[in-house]
Amino acid sequence: MVAPGAEDPRQVPPNQHYFFRKTFRVRGPVASAVCFISADDVARLYVNGRFVGQGPAPGYPQWYYFTRFDVTRFLVPDQVNVLAAHVYYQGLVNRVWVSGDGLTGLILQLVIRYRDGRCDTVVTDSTWRVLTCAAYSGEPTGYK
Repeated sequence: MVAPGAEDPRQVPPNQHYFFRKTFRVRGPVASAVCFISADDVARLYVNGRFVGQGPAPGYPQWYYFTRFDVTRFLVPDQVNVLAAHVYYQGLVNRVWVSGDGLTGLILQLVIRYRDGRCDTVVTDSTWRVLTCAAYSGEPTGYK
């Protein structure tokens, strides 16, 4: 899923923060739930308001890594649950970051396996809500 403004790489400045959010229903007792997440540059994952983890590690210009989280204990059976991610786009190219291409976004897949054998999958698509966060939009400090 592409962050707002990322459709045209020339419009995405460095130092941007985005909030992604999706509600979904868990249809019964869960045997396991695994979430795979990748972002340009980094994402903090939350399930039902609880912090799960952060990832992925910085990647390469040709590909990005993903992070796998076991989120079984965060899900509430027979209720609407919430996935959320805070994505930070640094927009730099240096020895650590390779994100100066002006593209940012989030790719996520949640696989829920129920005790009765059923399986549901939640993926990033156009049904997610996305907010560009201005709270972090101060000037970068830099060094002199």
